[in-house]
Amino acid sequence: MIPRRRTRPRMMVKESTVIRSPSFLKFVRGYNCACVETDPTGCGGKIEAAHVRRGTDGGIGLKPSDRYAIPLCSEHHAEQHRIGEQSFEAKYRFKMRQVADRIWRKWLTSTESGRRYLQEQAAQAASLGEQT
Repeated sequence: MIPRRRTRPRMMVKESTVIRSPSFLKFVRGYNCACVETDPTGCGGKIEAAHVRRGTDGGIGLKPSDRYAIPLCSEHHAEQHRIGEQSFEAKYRFKMRQVADRIWRKWLTSTESGRRYLQEQAAQAASLGEQT
């Protein structure tokens, strides 16, 4: 008797878990600059969705998920890149990741596109559970 041939694991590219959501970025740009509380006179330019990199799913040369975006005016966004996130947080006395998390939760619960995103994630998780 010959044993059954074993199947080799497939070499597949892992599906990206990075979240891209144009509707969330639009939601973020609807807020005032996150620095307005500590620098009310220094905000200038249009509001941009600035991605937080520290403590997120980004990496070297890889932009983090959109869920880690915060609203910054163009001047503060440029400064954030110029001086680095740690220095920026110390200067303006707020944690960028905390702001991003709060805005993400607000989008999920208060907008139709956020609720639809949650439903899609739940359906995807259910289908993965059925496959195992």
